[in-house]
Amino acid sequence: MGFELDDHQCSEPPRSVPWAVRLDLFFGGWRAAIWGVLGFLSIFGWTFGGNADVAGLFLDPDTAVVRQGVVTRVEPTGASVMDKQVIRYDITFTGPSGEHRAVSYGTGSRLDQGDEVEVIHPPGEPEAARIAGQRGAMFPGGLVLMWLPVLVLASILLLDLRKRLRQIRLLRDGVMVRARCLARERASVQVNGRQVYKLRLGYADDLGEAHDLELRTSRMSELAEEDTTWLLYDASDPRRGIAVARLPEPLRLSAEGMVTGSLSRSAMAGMGLAALSVIGNLAALFG
Repeated sequence: MGFELDDHQCSEPPRSVPWAVRLDLFFGGWRAAIWGVLGFLSIFGWTFGGNADVAGLFLDPDTAVVRQGVVTRVEPTGASVMDKQVIRYDITFTGPSGEHRAVSYGTGSRLDQGDEVEVIHPPGEPEAARIAGQRGAMFPGGLVLMWLPVLVLASILLLDLRKRLRQIRLLRDGVMVRARCLARERASVQVNGRQVYKLRLGYADDLGEAHDLELRTSRMSELAEEDTTWLLYDASDPRRGIAVARLPEPLRLSAEGMVTGSLSRSAMAGMGLAALSVIGNLAALFG
């Protein structure tokens, strides 16, 4: 559970933080699963959300421009909406600036090549035209919400990345001191069957100014009031710190007080899943 230190093991900053430790912080543990789920959900995001008729959500029939057009091509797709096959229609129509081509998607009565149709588009945007009553993309615009879980998971990873970068900075440059537990309160939740406690730790910086650090954790349940524990604080902002016992499990200090650690299997899996997710999304974006 975190570091086991004595007064002779506290090396002075800056400390070296190996890349194995950094990568394990970025990709290890539950992050590997998040990257895997993110990549999987991105498939649905691109398939449905990437082909959703978002423009149709903002098309006002009362202000839309109406033209007469002709179906030039009919092509069944492999997609369906409400158990009805989606049909792609290539259309042409003439406006003030000349002839325009567009694509429309429908699931109702099937049209034939050469049929005359009513075409609508937003004012000044003939490239966004579609057959009246149809869509400008394969799926309804509401399916753009398929991106929502992807965005939520990406936000979780970004917030965690910010937290991990802060931890790495503290590991490298943080000043290590003994902090005293000023208050300990049992929280109403448990994590993996372990009781969570709200703790308030007090410590003094190099200038002798007192600071408090409040935290919730299940990894310091044995810490009682007036007990002391190791803490790293930011010399540029002593109000920011982290209890050493809360640092992730793979981290250790060598006998010389240097940060050590190894790349876990979960981190290696997370790196592979992250690479697949990023490459797949870039291929879908630029492919």
